[in-house]
Amino acid sequence: MRLVSQIVNNIAIIALICGMSPEVTALQPEDVLGEYWNDPLFGEAAAQQSLRLELLHRKLFPETVFAERGRTLQLVVDNRTAEAHMLVITDDPQALQNDAKFRRFRDDTLLHEQKTAAMTHHHHEHAEANAEAAQAMVKTLKQRPSVFVRAGERKEILLRFDEINALRVMCVLPGHEELGHHSLLQIVDSIAP
Repeated sequence: MRLVSQIVNNIAIIALICGMSPEVTALQPEDVLGEYWNDPLFGEAAAQQSLRLELLHRKLFPETVFAERGRTLQLVVDNRTAEAHMLVITDDPQALQNDAKFRRFRDDTLLHEQKTAAMTHHHHEHAEANAEAAQAMVKTLKQRPSVFVRAGERKEILLRFDEINALRVMCVLPGHEELGHHSLLQIVDSIAP
């Protein structure tokens, strides 16, 4: 909703600069976006809780974080190291490591990142116009949520977990988990204020 208000305010400012009458600037969000409240994603991507994890030298901090069951979580990852990391959230780390499909995904991601870095010197951007971009913006445990963060980069991912659980947040790049790049994400009924 904040984005909608910003769009309307920007249109109003442009109209005033161009010398248009105030009546022209009295746009409502639905004048610009139509019936946005009927969009199935309206409100889905609004974070109800925010958590931050920091990748440090031999550590993912904090060691334990808590999230409320059934709420949309914005997980922000700050990589304060000089190397890339690929964090994955799972309830079964061993099964994840043994899954050939997941290992191919990890290896393909690494290969793509290496080629991208070599070709563009870290100025590479993707247009979100592929089949993967059509997936839900809010990831669930079933989707094996992951985030790749380059050295010094900050990324965020939207998540929702519907069951009480103890989940492992771990770097799946070879040797990283053993060095301390892992945390526990506790999904609980409610978090005391």
